[in-house]
Amino acid sequence: MNQPPQHVAGLNPQRSKEFINPRRWPRFQVHLPVVITAETEVSGMAVPGLVSEMSRRGMAVYAGVHAKPGELMHVDFRTTNPLRLAAIVRNCSGYCFGLEFLAREMDRESKVIPAEDMLAQFVGRHEEYLLNRQTAIERARQQTLKIRRLREEIEMLLRVAQVGE
Repeated sequence: MNQPPQHVAGLNPQRSKEFINPRRWPRFQVHLPVVITAETEVSGMAVPGLVSEMSRRGMAVYAGVHAKPGELMHVDFRTTNPLRLAAIVRNCSGYCFGLEFLAREMDRESKVIPAEDMLAQFVGRHEEYLLNRQTAIERARQQTLKIRRLREEIEMLLRVAQVGE
């Protein structure tokens, strides 16, 4: 029976149990712009950030904020329907840190929704946003094609007019 080399980590059936993901929720690779507001003793400073991974209970984000585990932050997703989440810094390495969502503040009424529902709602809003963007892009593409056809007709008429002179 052919077995993978023993030195290849993760392929050895005896060692594969060591590499099981201990996380409760799957992580998704994303590239989403956000605005991070760090709640410090001095003030709340808002800076742009980029989400690289997201799960139902948290995310990994790069932002120009010095964060320490245990600090409270707010994450603003700037979509057609803005979404703000409260989160606690759980780990950090330079300007990359892991956040755990606390609860979601909804609309102006400050109703709190469990963080478990946040990802499903965000994905729904994001899909709606993408659909709207695709529709706008298709509309612009159709207008561009129409302009090109009109330009070709005008160029043809100009050539005919030049030949007729």
